[in-house]
Amino acid sequence: YHFIRHAIEDGKIEINYCPTEDMMADILTKAFPSAKVKHFASVLGLRTA
Repeated sequence: YHFIRHAIEDGKIEINYCPTEDMMADILTKAFPSAKVKHFASVLGLRTA
């Protein structure tokens, strides 16, 4: 925690907010309606077998 906090204060890294609808990895960790799953899968290049 402190390492990251100091890096932010020193301007070495920048933290940006990313809303859930933009987090592509969420398809693998959360339940979504089928339309959202299809969208995420398409963006990630996943396809059905």
